[in-house]
Amino acid sequence: MNCYIKQIRIFGADGTSRLLRLTKGLNIVTGVSKRGKSALIEIVDYCLCSSLNTIPKGKIESYAKLFCIVLRLKEGYLVIARPAWKLDGASKIYVKFESDCSIIHKLNIDYFESLPLLKIKGAGQEDIERYIGLRVINPSPADADRKSGKASIRNMTPFLYQYQNLIASKHALFSKMDDVFKRKDILDQLPIFLGLVNDDYFSVKRQIDDLRLKIKRIERDAQRTAEESDKYGNRLKDHIENYYALINVSPPNMVTVQDALKAGKNLPGLAEDYYLKTDTTRRYESLGIKLLEKQEELSSANKKIKQIETVRDYAKKTLVHHRNDLARGVAVTHDMVTCPVCSQDVPEMLEESRKYVTAMDNLNSEIASMANFARYDSEQLESFRTTRRELISEIKKLEDDLKTLDLFEENFKKYKSLADALNYYKVQIDFSMRVVGEVGSEDASTLKELRNELKLLDKQFSEYDFANAIFQAETKLNKWMSTLCSHLDFEEEFRPPNLRMKLDELSLLHIDEKYGNVALSDMGSGANWLAFHLAASMGMLRLFCNSPDSSVPSFLFLDQPSQVYFPNPNSPNSEDTDKVQELYVTILREIHRIRPEVGFYPQVIILDHAQNLNLGKYNFKKFVRADWHGDNALI
Repeated sequence: MNCYIKQIRIFGADGTSRLLRLTKGLNIVTGVSKRGKSALIEIVDYCLCSSLNTIPKGKIESYAKLFCIVLRLKEGYLVIARPAWKLDGASKIYVKFESDCSIIHKLNIDYFESLPLLKIKGAGQEDIERYIGLRVINPSPADADRKSGKASIRNMTPFLYQYQNLIASKHALFSKMDDVFKRKDILDQLPIFLGLVNDDYFSVKRQIDDLRLKIKRIERDAQRTAEESDKYGNRLKDHIENYYALINVSPPNMVTVQDALKAGKNLPGLAEDYYLKTDTTRRYESLGIKLLEKQEELSSANKKIKQIETVRDYAKKTLVHHRNDLARGVAVTHDMVTCPVCSQDVPEMLEESRKYVTAMDNLNSEIASMANFARYDSEQLESFRTTRRELISEIKKLEDDLKTLDLFEENFKKYKSLADALNYYKVQIDFSMRVVGEVGSEDASTLKELRNELKLLDKQFSEYDFANAIFQAETKLNKWMSTLCSHLDFEEEFRPPNLRMKLDELSLLHIDEKYGNVALSDMGSGANWLAFHLAASMGMLRLFCNSPDSSVPSFLFLDQPSQVYFPNPNSPNSEDTDKVQELYVTILREIHRIRPEVGFYPQVIILDHAQNLNLGKYNFKKFVRADWHGDNALI
């Protein structure tokens, strides 16, 4: 998405502040070691809800009271500020959207006095994610109990930073991929970050995963069900033999369970009998009441599902209408308007422009509110659908319990002496026959229903052309990475570079005619490792920018990309310096290639020792946002 860092600020306890202004396109922060360059990544990461305090100890931590970044969005500015760790920063954050650029220019510590301090794990992080367009809930029911299962801005960060100790490493391409759970979350959520799938997709996927787990559980119980049937079959044979023994009649030959079932249905008749009323009547009435209650709950759930679906469709149409209204808006000035004829101030026009800005802010707020509604209605809809399935299952169990009581009421008769004994065995026979006949039948019926439901969901899921979208994304990405790598210091023996990225693994290979598949760790030379990292990180940046529904901000930090070459500032014409200059020019050209594709410049922030480079038609100093040589530093 079109989102870059406008400002990085540190407010001190003494009322002073440190400010770094950034723009779209290339931004260079140059300086010698220990001046705070690498700390900029840690400050940005801290403001993006990191659960760890990785801001360096020492001057920065001692000075800071509040860390702040300002993100430039298409609609305005997102101000994110987090107190120092020791001052509630471990769990609290400020988040505020502003549409007025003059507020951002005059930003100071007093601005935050009137703002609520939000909990990071809650409203704070959710507000940030909402403003950047990340509105998808847990991708899989298996992840529902893990906080990391939720699609999170924290899982975007490997694509935003190439750290100093990573950018020329042979061991990893992106950060945070060594943790198995974090890696799984990043890979699962990458299609979300690319905007290839949405809440509807994952709602269907979650239901499919849930149904498959239930089906697997029922199938796993099949063996136990068969053993249960055999056990009750043997009991049935024993009861029938005892029944025939009481009436002094030889029982029929019963070899199989089916023979026993047939014999149980054709028992010799008894004398005239009578029925015994037991407390089963009271239980029958209680179950009947519960059945009616569950049927009413089912009816209510169906109505709510219908209501949510109707409201969601209306909200989607209204949201599109408001966004079209917003797109037709124009920029207005906040200064006094002067008549071009008489040169007199026209305060009425200024008032009209203020009303216009207010109206646009209100429309922005309404859009944000409706987008937030769209995020949660899927959760509610899925919850009611789950409730409906549970109610249907409970109603079926209550109906089965009522049938069982009917059986006992119908067959349990009171007799004296022999009649009592015969009646006892008849009840046992009837009960065993029911169990033998129905053991596994309920599971079979449930299994059939679940498989039919799964079939419908699979058909719905197949309508999402997810595999094709991934294939197209990989095709473009591979072409971009290979082209970029061809302009870098890639080993001659492996040229031309033929890079292949698998997005479901985030693994990168060079496909070589002579050496086959060559991974990052298979190569020697820091120059090759650097080329791999730059191609991958710049390629992913370009892919996110080219994805209209992507929620990943369009900025990338590159920390010390020149470290491989150690250019000597006293020898501007050395081979190492030439390599560094080629590297910078390649990055600039890539930025300018992206601009006509997407309509905006992505932001690349280079933190480096290099200075006064000769970039040909590009003026190095034009891109320098801070020069921390000499006595200059972040703090």
